Amino acid sequence: MKTKNTHPNYDGVIFYSNNDLSIGYYLKKAEQSILVINSKKSPYNINEILEMYNILKLFDADVKPSFWSDSHYKELKSSIKSFNQAIGRFVASFNYSRFISIYMSVCVIYIDSFWDMFEHYKMYKKIPQSIFKELLYSDKSVLKFILLHKKIVNAFDTLISKYMIDNNRGAELFIDEYLVKHEGINKTHYFPKSLSAESKKNIISFYINSENPNPNYLDMIVKGKQCQELELDDKIRLAAKRKYNAFWSNLFEENKGMPMSTSVRFINTDEPVLLDDNIPYNPTISFSADWILKHHDYPTLMNNFIYLFGFVDSCYRSTFPVKRSKHHSIISRIGLKSKKAYPIDLSYNILEPISTLTTEAYDSELSKYSIRIEDLVKWFVSVR
Repeated sequence: MKTKNTHPNYDGVIFYSNNDLSIGYYLKKAEQSILVINSKKSPYNINEILEMYNILKLFDADVKPSFWSDSHYKELKSSIKSFNQAIGRFVASFNYSRFISIYMSVCVIYIDSFWDMFEHYKMYKKIPQSIFKELLYSDKSVLKFILLHKKIVNAFDTLISKYMIDNNRGAELFIDEYLVKHEGINKTHYFPKSLSAESKKNIISFYINSENPNPNYLDMIVKGKQCQELELDDKIRLAAKRKYNAFWSNLFEENKGMPMSTSVRFINTDEPVLLDDNIPYNPTISFSADWILKHHDYPTLMNNFIYLFGFVDSCYRSTFPVKRSKHHSIISRIGLKSKKAYPIDLSYNILEPISTLTTEAYDSELSKYSIRIEDLVKWFVSVR
């Protein structure tokens, strides 16, 4: 039986982490919530209990905002001592026969807090497996929250594993955990120990062949580094690549988008470098073929990598590596990046094809004088 996602709204206090910038805002908001909660007598509803749970964590962080005096802060901390007892009584008297209806009444911002409390107070030891199974099979959003809690996963290992296999669920969570590189704080997913490597591969394969797989995750399957926890063979990677290419082909079949290209050439001109950007998004870079004609000795040809192309600096250090100091903090976080992948940004994606075209054009121009770039490199290394 499928349950309707009817999680209500509740404008409560929430704690994210000790370093989250919202902590001051929610401490101020907690001041009013504490007064409201303390003025009310039990029984409390699930969202009020979860707000108490978050307020306790908020004050456990021991961050005193500057707009409170020390005495006022201590007074507020003292006034929430009863919250632990209230939560304890709620958990002790929890009616598990109403578990699903209570869970569905949890507001959206407290769903993760609910499972955090469920684990912290060891409610997984008391809930009947049949009720836990009913929720798991009826609400597909539950899995991603459960897998963030190791003790819950261990308690229902076989049940969760069977659910994931029966419903081919969890592919994006596997990819997110094992293949994607995360910037900053990231929560760990815990998967059932009974879930075999073969089952994980089957779930990934089903995801690839599903109707609307996320192209970003398909790209991670193709580019992600091989790991022991998620063994993906070449057959799976090829299937993901074909699905990824098909997605973009279908997309641009209806929407041609904005064509962009770059041309690199050598022409007869006295100017070392010319840039023609009269056609938007289609610039042409022209280098002087006359310069090569007049100066095709090896030292000058090597210096072209410094002064003409800008591939290296005056000490022959490559200018290609991406400098983390020049990364834009927001742009660098757009899209998914695989673990151990080279950190690239928008400027790298623009410059990389230009440098490749320049190298090919230079090699073609030098071939007129029976010279290859490899010859230049060999000469440069030998004379150094």
